[in-house]
Amino acid sequence: MTIILIGSGLPNFKSVNMQLYYATINALNPEAYQYYLHQLPDTEHSKVLKYRRPQDAYLSVLGKALLMRGLADNGYDDTLRDTYKVTEFGRPYMLNGPKFNISHSGIVAVCAISETPVGVDIENVTRMDIDVFEDHFIPEEWNLIQKATNPTAAFYTLWCKKEAVIKADGKGLSNSLTDVITLTDQTTLNETIYHTRLHFIYPDYIMATASTCGHEVIKLIQVDTI
Repeated sequence: MTIILIGSGLPNFKSVNMQLYYATINALNPEAYQYYLHQLPDTEHSKVLKYRRPQDAYLSVLGKALLMRGLADNGYDDTLRDTYKVTEFGRPYMLNGPKFNISHSGIVAVCAISETPVGVDIENVTRMDIDVFEDHFIPEEWNLIQKATNPTAAFYTLWCKKEAVIKADGKGLSNSLTDVITLTDQTTLNETIYHTRLHFIYPDYIMATASTCGHEVIKLIQVDTI
């Protein structure tokens, strides 16, 4: 059974298996944005500067700022310039640090931190033509979406779970979304079992986490100012 703890304060991995930091873009003022931007490795700094929309740049930096907050809370080195790395599949990781994953959508950024492989995906639920994504679901999943009272919400729910598992696996586009079957809260990808959980932290947002731990205790940590 998963226990969801909601609150703030200093968390630690002795009592929880995953910490889920989240914040809106309003948590990062212009001065803080510049500070955290300059804490990033050169490659990440350059990526941020390539964003055309300031909002996307802010969200990217906010996600890294949440990571730094989580590292500091748990007694890790929170400087990223020499410890933040990226695998050949494009998955970020920390040298001598915990597992983590970052996602952002709309005006919200989230960062999941764990001792075991973890993935997180958040989506701002908006009206869209979901039919163009049918090929990313197996027939049983698509049938579930079509028969749902709110097909759009059902689509985002399964999509977030798929993305979270793909991100936890860490092999990126070498996997297909149809390989991740989301009819239950457990799925297998590349011979590894992943457990998914849904989290509803803000109206009109759906978030999912994926973990290799089947009985994880998750602490949600809202950050108002960073």
